[in-house]
Amino acid sequence: MKSKKLTKRIIASVVAVMLVLTCFILPSTMASAAEETIVNIHYLRDDGDYGSWDVWAWADGLDGAGYAFTDNGDPNGAVATITITESTPKLGFIIRKPDWSAKDPDGDRSVDLSAVVSGTVDVYCVAGSELDDYQVDYSQAVTGLKLKKAVATSRTNVDVTFTVPVTDEDAVTVADFIIASASGAEVAISSLDMTSNTQGVLTMAEELDYNKEYTITFRDTTMKLTMPDYFSSAEFEDAYTYTGDDLGVTFNGGTNFRVWAPTAEKVELNI
Repeated sequence: MKSKKLTKRIIASVVAVMLVLTCFILPSTMASAAEETIVNIHYLRDDGDYGSWDVWAWADGLDGAGYAFTDNGDPNGAVATITITESTPKLGFIIRKPDWSAKDPDGDRSVDLSAVVSGTVDVYCVAGSELDDYQVDYSQAVTGLKLKKAVATSRTNVDVTFTVPVTDEDAVTVADFIIASASGAEVAISSLDMTSNTQGVLTMAEELDYNKEYTITFRDTTMKLTMPDYFSSAEFEDAYTYTGDDLGVTFNGGTNFRVWAPTAEKVELNI
């Protein structure tokens, strides 16, 4: 019985530590539904051995998956087809053996999809080539005005970058944007100031919370709003830097436990 109780206490302690640590994890990327985009990865091998290779691909910030090659006798080699139904600024991919025993080449490649609305993008790779030696053909893709990047530079300002120059006909206004927290609560935007034909600044009517994650929607496309690294900022350090030398366990007429966790709401100690 004592052994079981000790095991439960150890598990509880680990869970408590994990809960504290999650306070420091930054948000991950999100995306929402978009028009369908097809990405074809063409892979040419002199030995014709396509059955031993596949493509590991992932939309920016999302989980990856393996895609098999199909050899139809095309002079550009076998093809792995990836269907994208969620908005993403880029697609990462690796040509590899399915058991990860080899990559061709050793490293990550990517396809810029920031301006692609729908259609087909063809990527051409040759076995044994350098990491940056591959071609991307957008001739069968539909491109247009989309949000390429959104970065919160302060609690009340968000810098936005568009995929193509904004014209008077595009008539971009504050009403085209929605910024919302993970719970779905919208944060009011007061104004948009275009600083160039591809960039602008959104001014918030209320402050953003650096401890929350947000998405930004521009018309029908949603993406992650990149937040500042608050935990490395001067504001955070000025407010929360601890200069003592007594963190952890100390013994001074008794046993003392002290932690530095300024964003934690509760800490539990299991002994």
